[in-house]
Amino acid sequence: MLRQVTIGLESQTEVQEVARAHGARVSVLDCKDLNKKDMAFLLDVSVPHGDAEEVISDLKTKKVFKRIYAGETKEQPSRSLCVAILNRPAVCQAVKDCGAFCLNCPYSSSEGNSEWNLLVRDSEQLKALLTELEDHHINASIGGLSDVRREEELTARQIEVLTKAISLGYFEFPRRFSLTALSQELGIKPSTLSQVLRAAEEKVMCKYAADMKIARVTSPSRNHFSF
Repeated sequence: MLRQVTIGLESQTEVQEVARAHGARVSVLDCKDLNKKDMAFLLDVSVPHGDAEEVISDLKTKKVFKRIYAGETKEQPSRSLCVAILNRPAVCQAVKDCGAFCLNCPYSSSEGNSEWNLLVRDSEQLKALLTELEDHHINASIGGLSDVRREEELTARQIEVLTKAISLGYFEFPRRFSLTALSQELGIKPSTLSQVLRAAEEKVMCKYAADMKIARVTSPSRNHFSF
């Protein structure tokens, strides 16, 4: 049975450390594999009372990423979209190797150093993920397990937001429409829009995974994970 698992990561990433130093929010909106070693992160850098370019400059100085390409910030200096190239992080490699699905990104500063939500199909897959993390010397603990309910439908608001986001190219790479521009189009705050999109994306991903028969019923496991 497909389950949602919350995993606690004890250590912060350098992205989170830089974001906290500047009072900024750095969100990973999307990620792509570039080759066998590298990934690209699409970042949304937001500094309510500061300059996004300072955060980006600090990320460059500390060499958190191999390369980082930022958008223009003249009209709105407190916010910027960036594409960052980096060696595939161990947490990303672990998910890739075991075949789980990320529902949020532990590299986003908004996640702090704790909750990382994923979809796993059974206890063996969860065990493989934790083993991979341990092999990479990453301290992780299970914060909770919950059922994924197929009957949970999108709300009218979520359908409206997703429809508008798709039609305006928000999910394209690179994005043709930013989160800020989308929020203005819909007349809601970026923070509220981000929450609506995340909730809607989770429902869509869970339904897609179930429809593609990624979920399967397994016999009771002998290990300590209860599914």
